[in-house]
Amino acid sequence: MKFEKGNTANGINIPPAALKLSGFESREPAEYHTAANAVVVVKKNMTALELIQAVWSLICLSERLTQKLIVHCGNCEGQCGSCDGECPYHWSDFAVDFSLPEDARELGGISEHGVTHVEFHEDGIHICESNGESGLWDVPLPVMESLLLSGVCPASLEILLKSGEAVYGE
Repeated sequence: MKFEKGNTANGINIPPAALKLSGFESREPAEYHTAANAVVVVKKNMTALELIQAVWSLICLSERLTQKLIVHCGNCEGQCGSCDGECPYHWSDFAVDFSLPEDARELGGISEHGVTHVEFHEDGIHICESNGESGLWDVPLPVMESLLLSGVCPASLEILLKSGEAVYGE
């Protein structure tokens, strides 16, 4: 279930009814996990079955959120105007899954939490800090693969990423 709750001076309080619907007992200890654009609250102590149910709930939420992107991007059927029967995007336009060692970040002037941008050129691979404009390289590889398997048009997705347009909570 989804509930909307405004952020007040005291933070966001989770209503007791929402906790009860999620299976939390009265005054049951919880922990929260912070992530980019999300906070996840889970029971502090769970049985194996409760943990599996929590994992499944997160997978289902992930699928519902991904559907928002799919709806906004549309299917890759030549509708974006970038394709003449063959998609102009190459695998190198998408995320590259790697960790950049701390000394390499420092040498390249890339901040600790800076988003790295990788470009493939004839003379080699160029790695730098993103200039702040979002692009396909900002999409984690597993998410990109899922979107492509769902038929999402990469050109439409890139336009959406660069626009900064809200696609959730409208």
